[in-house]
Amino acid sequence: MVFATLLATLVLTNMVLEPSHMIIGLDGDSIKNFYTYLYHTLYDNNLWFTGMNYPYGEHAIYTDGMPALSTFVIWMRDTFHLQHDTIVAAFYVTLALGYGLGIFYVYKLFVHFGVKPWWAIAFAGLVIILSPQQTRLVGHFGLGMLCVIPMLWYWLARYDSTAHWRYAVYVAVFGFVIAFIHPYLLAVSFLFAGAYILTCFFYGKRTFRERLLFICPLALALIIAFAGVKGVLYATDPVKDRPTHPWGLLEYCTKMEDLTASPLSPIWRPDVSISEGFAYVGVVTMAVVAVSLLITAVMLVQRKKVENMHTGMSSKWLLIAGIALLIASGAPIEWMGGELPPYLSAFRQFRTLGRFAWICYYIITVYTGVCLYRWFAALLQRNRRVAAYGMLLLAVLLWVFDASGYVNFLRHLTGQRSRQQYMQYFYWDRGDPLTMLEKSGYTPDSFQAIISLPFMYIGTDKLWLHEDGDRALAQATGISVNTGLPMVNAMLARTSWQQGFKHAKLIAGPFVHKPLLDDIQSDKPFLISYFTENEMDEDSRYLLRMADSIGWVDGCKIYKLYPARLRHEDERCIDSALAIAADITARDSCIACTAPFFIVHYDEKEYGKAFWGRGAETHMYKSEDTLVAFDMQPMVNESRYEFSIWVLVNDVDYRSPAFHLKLYDTAGNMLKEEYIPAKISTDNHGMWLRVSKYFSMPAGTRRMVCQVDNNPDKPDYIAIDELLIRPADALMISKNGNAVLANNHLLKKQ
Repeated sequence: MVFATLLATLVLTNMVLEPSHMIIGLDGDSIKNFYTYLYHTLYDNNLWFTGMNYPYGEHAIYTDGMPALSTFVIWMRDTFHLQHDTIVAAFYVTLALGYGLGIFYVYKLFVHFGVKPWWAIAFAGLVIILSPQQTRLVGHFGLGMLCVIPMLWYWLARYDSTAHWRYAVYVAVFGFVIAFIHPYLLAVSFLFAGAYILTCFFYGKRTFRERLLFICPLALALIIAFAGVKGVLYATDPVKDRPTHPWGLLEYCTKMEDLTASPLSPIWRPDVSISEGFAYVGVVTMAVVAVSLLITAVMLVQRKKVENMHTGMSSKWLLIAGIALLIASGAPIEWMGGELPPYLSAFRQFRTLGRFAWICYYIITVYTGVCLYRWFAALLQRNRRVAAYGMLLLAVLLWVFDASGYVNFLRHLTGQRSRQQYMQYFYWDRGDPLTMLEKSGYTPDSFQAIISLPFMYIGTDKLWLHEDGDRALAQATGISVNTGLPMVNAMLARTSWQQGFKHAKLIAGPFVHKPLLDDIQSDKPFLISYFTENEMDEDSRYLLRMADSIGWVDGCKIYKLYPARLRHEDERCIDSALAIAADITARDSCIACTAPFFIVHYDEKEYGKAFWGRGAETHMYKSEDTLVAFDMQPMVNESRYEFSIWVLVNDVDYRSPAFHLKLYDTAGNMLKEEYIPAKISTDNHGMWLRVSKYFSMPAGTRRMVCQVDNNPDKPDYIAIDELLIRPADALMISKNGNAVLANNHLLKKQ
């Protein structure tokens, strides 16, 4: 334990010695996952997190904020009146504790498998230093708890040796708790323990009854852990329309290069990437496995006993490693056509299959240490001391060299830069939002929530708005932590579809009723944080036109926006468009057009449940993916346009289409291509999504071709309707009897 503490301090110096004044990263998942923990512990009181997705909030288990820790810190905060620096320290001390416990339990595994303590200590440190889990400390902090898999494996190994029921109890309690560190850790534990149960059932010389009695306590432990988590969610989570079929089941699988090369190791090229399936085992492990396979082959040829092989470590663990690696590679799902059967559908939630390779990493590296020690002991028995110590020291030194890059990686990650980022995040020495508001005559209580622009909203899998706005969101989280104001934006894992659809309409422009404004319980203004480095589209800029400027904070321009004013302006714009529509008789009228417009109604198509009009185009079950082409007089000047189209998507999974708008000159040269995915939709009616994007049409454009990504086997959409390409500064009115569209937004349906 002393060694584990010293090594953790050496590698994670600031995290151990100065944990209260550091932030590992200020962008993307790193700051979001730190923020969700910090806001939850500072301002919330139970398992419900209110810092994002205002006014609804989110269950803490879906925030990546380690709710098992944050809820405990909340209790400590209320009991001992903790300050924010102590709350920050608790976060990082927990991660450092996980690092040290990982070393300690790997050591216990080595001792369990017969390695002498001093060598077990050395091997344990090397296994943890090279662990692929530590790469998750850049953002997915809960997944960086390096002790989880070693602890579970140790209890399974002890159960394997003793069959004592207390280890099954440990597995049940442990499985329940770690689900609230990160749900994926529960999935990893389920796979490990499940593969062990399966292996025990089909492996060994016990009778059928003995095998059944042996595995029952562990099977019951898994059921209890799963039921406990489900019971807590049932009692505390009111949301019933979370995504059940998220994107990416086969997108993040482990490949051979993830096991055999690492950009953090000084042995390999720096251009090797770290993927979600990364599980580099090290050159020593690769060499030992190769030699071990050769020895095993020789033993088989000589018809010697292979059980426990030449290591004293049961081959069932290697079989479990193989099962984990097979699943991490995605092979079983690919064999099933890329889809899980209904009885395995819950595993869709754990879409990053490559992380299951961590099980393989720990088993195969511990196996490496056990092999090295056994070979060392065998050489000593033959009185070949020079060869024994030479082999072992060479292996350890090469292992240390291989792992040295990981030490440098973590020391840099948690070093002086992390302290500077802490100072930056809390605005020390540069003014802070509280001071800025006070100088302008406001307090945090003057506002109800923060809207960050560009409007980043991620979490429903159907919608994925402004994913390039993570720096803006990071700035807004700093304002949120400093003021206590929650955020309307979200960057969460499994947000309600309907809540997401309501949020998206907030930036859909003036011709859209915004149901989010109906759901809020306050007339206080929103505080808008506009990160000026990001470009603003016309619909988002509409919010700023309705707002009043307050001041600046660290690259963000701050506004106040009254909900009543936004409602009134929306109603005025809608009423004005309807009045214009009442006075015109043409099917399509472009008001104040300074450039040509292009429109397709699809009334002649076969789909009867059209969004607007008489018909719609159904999914194209063919390889041809061109929807329409428009010819025009060559554009004289560059012009600002909006592309929009309505798409009907399913209400089952993540699938939605993407469009490509290709612009050509007179000679047929492509001047520009716009990629327009349906996930950036802001306006919606039911499962009809208005897919839109503003773009600049280059001078000289002569022809436009609109294509849609097409998957004949797994349709990305059901139907499409109402394609419109209009000048961005024009008002486009379409009429069909009493039905009216304004700029392709539905004002009235017949």
